[in-house]
Amino acid sequence: MKKLSTLLLLFTFCLSSTNISHSQTIAYQCQESYTTDVHNVDFNINSMYICDNLQNLITEQPNRILTRDEIEDLAEKCGLYERMQLNNHLRFQDGDISFWHEQQHNKSNLRSEDLHFEFVSRRVVLLAAENEEIFIETPGDLSHAAKKIQSKMKKEKENYIKHLKQL
Repeated sequence: MKKLSTLLLLFTFCLSSTNISHSQTIAYQCQESYTTDVHNVDFNINSMYICDNLQNLITEQPNRILTRDEIEDLAEKCGLYERMQLNNHLRFQDGDISFWHEQQHNKSNLRSEDLHFEFVSRRVVLLAAENEEIFIETPGDLSHAAKKIQSKMKKEKENYIKHLKQL
C-alpha cells in the first residue's frame, strides 16, 4: 500500500455550533491516511478527502431530525449526486432521500449529526474508490466501507473542533 503524506489544509470557515463565531483562514493537519475495504480488498483514503469535508461534519443542532428537503440539501452539499466514472450507480436518487428521511423515524438514535457522518463518509469512500479504481458493487458494500471510517472521522472532527477552539 502506498503511504500518503500528511496534508496541511487551509480553508475559511464560520461556525456557530462550536462557539466559534469568527471567520478566518486556519491550518489543520489531518491524520496521514485511512483504510477501508470492499469485499476484503483494502484501499487507502487520502486524508485530503476527510479534511475537505470536516466543515460538513459540524452541525448547529446535532440532535434534531432533518426534513426531506434538508436531507436533499445535505446530500447535494456532500456531492452524493455527482456523476462518477466507475461507481456512478451509487450516486443518490430520490429514493435514497426518502430512505434516509424514513430512517430518522425508524431509528430513534439517527439524527442530524448521524446523517452528516453517513453522507460524508460515503462521499469520502466514493472519491477514494474512484481514485484507486475500486468498483463498489452495491449500496450495502458502500455502507460497509463507510462505516469502517466513521469512528476515525468522529475522532478527526473532535480534534478539529479542539483546534478551532484554541484559535
